[in-house]
Amino acid sequence: ENMKKLFLGMGQHQSSELLADHLLKTVEDDAYAKDKAQQEENMKKLFQELDKDNNGAIDGKEVKGLFDIITEGYEMAAVNVVEGSNTELTKSQVQTLCKSVDANKDQKLQFNEFVALVESLSRILKEGKSMENIQKLVMNINART
Repeated sequence: ENMKKLFLGMGQHQSSELLADHLLKTVEDDAYAKDKAQQEENMKKLFQELDKDNNGAIDGKEVKGLFDIITEGYEMAAVNVVEGSNTELTKSQVQTLCKSVDANKDQKLQFNEFVALVESLSRILKEGKSMENIQKLVMNINART
């Protein structure tokens, strides 16, 4: 509840706030981190907001929206968790993560690939609380997929 108050008025996108809330809870709220059903429900809401044409994939013009939400949502979560000032993901880091989860290499993200992307962001947030090595973390996650 307190986390939600932190985000009121902060981001332009409600979707960014939902992503930030999800990322923070996976790192700091053990009950939520174990509640896969609640996480999936939140990810479905976010995916549906991003999939504007309802074709079951984030593609075409929707990808720019995805990039904006990932960078903004991640930053909103990271400023609450990460020590120091390096709380941003670059566009190329987001591209690397998207490519790593695009299992069928069709340059679209289906729901399961979107969930894998968000899980990667959670891992980066958990493992990178001191973010100097974010590029290394992105590469390590890329190598694991």
